[in-house]
Amino acid sequence: MMKSLNSVRMAGTTAITIAAIGLGACTSKPTRQPDAGGTIRVGSEAAVTRGSSPQVVREYSSLVKQDQLRDRAVQMLEALTLSADPQVRAHAMEALVPMPRALDRVVDRGLLDDNLGVRSIAAMTIGRARLPGHALTLQRLL
Repeated sequence: MMKSLNSVRMAGTTAITIAAIGLGACTSKPTRQPDAGGTIRVGSEAAVTRGSSPQVVREYSSLVKQDQLRDRAVQMLEALTLSADPQVRAHAMEALVPMPRALDRVVDRGLLDDNLGVRSIAAMTIGRARLPGHALTLQRLL
């Protein structure tokens, strides 16, 4: 349990860093802006937006560094699709939607998963990523 929790934290940190340097496919803006200290207040808790610091932007300003970071994130997400925790498997597949080639490598595993939630997320990701070639497997799920 602790290992998968740490994996999820690492994946979350990597995803935040990718989004901060403009590699993510999400174009929506956060509904709340960080205050002067870089903190976004949500209810009674505060989340520090470390990914938006100038140091991270400087460190990953080269395209080579960005590609390396993206490759590491994709490898981590692909590995998380093999997790023992079904929620981790489902979230990892959902995070791969902006990267259809990587999703295509792991989505069949999700469609054949023992967990109904993972199967439904895998089917949903195929639609969102508009992946061709999975019609027969999807028809079996009906």
